[in-house]
Amino acid sequence: MVEDFIVDLKQAIADVRAKRMAQMGNKLQSAVVKGLSSILPEGSIARLQKDSKPDLNNENKAAMYGMMGALSGT
Repeated sequence: MVEDFIVDLKQAIADVRAKRMAQMGNKLQSAVVKGLSSILPEGSIARLQKDSKPDLNNENKAAMYGMMGALSGT
């Protein structure tokens, strides 16, 4: 019984660490896009967004929509 708990606890810790890494990646991606939007010519980010095709199988869409909202009008 204790062994099962330890196995489950280790799995929970691994899941939390994986989620944190994904969140850090999303924050880094958002920061890079915001930085690029400040140095690229006006409208270039909007053109890139228009030309890109969305990945419909991606489960992490929140960061993409957050960047699109932050960059609207650029």
